[in-house]
Amino acid sequence: MMYQIIVKPIPIDAVYPISHAVLRKGKPFESCKFNNDLNDTTTHYGVFKDNKLAGVASILKNDHPQIHVASQFQLRGMAVLDSFQLKGLGSYLIKHIIKTYYPSIIWCNAREKAVPFYSKNQFSIIGSAFHIPKIGLHYVMHT
Repeated sequence: MMYQIIVKPIPIDAVYPISHAVLRKGKPFESCKFNNDLNDTTTHYGVFKDNKLAGVASILKNDHPQIHVASQFQLRGMAVLDSFQLKGLGSYLIKHIIKTYYPSIIWCNAREKAVPFYSKNQFSIIGSAFHIPKIGLHYVMHT
């Protein structure tokens, strides 16, 4: 059976429900919102399977002090709904973003359990693990 996968920019209001369901379960809805969400240099993407929004990610112009290149962007809030996980949609989304922003470096704060996913998708760890309160252990990873 063939199905269609599309990645396209989406409004921030479409990001929050998926981000809350996947990354902030049990936390206040407001915990999904970040200061840079509405910046001109921030773009929110959705991955759609058969016209259903399955996952989201935001990318913003933000430099990391351990990465010494002029053009870099932060990937934030990457989330795929549970019912769509393990179907390649997250990889499809991240590959679209890497291609769109090439040759810029893309970096993120990856949850410990997401490290294998990012490693499989061309990201490498930089520096040591760190703890984000109420969220857990993270690693900075970059393309």
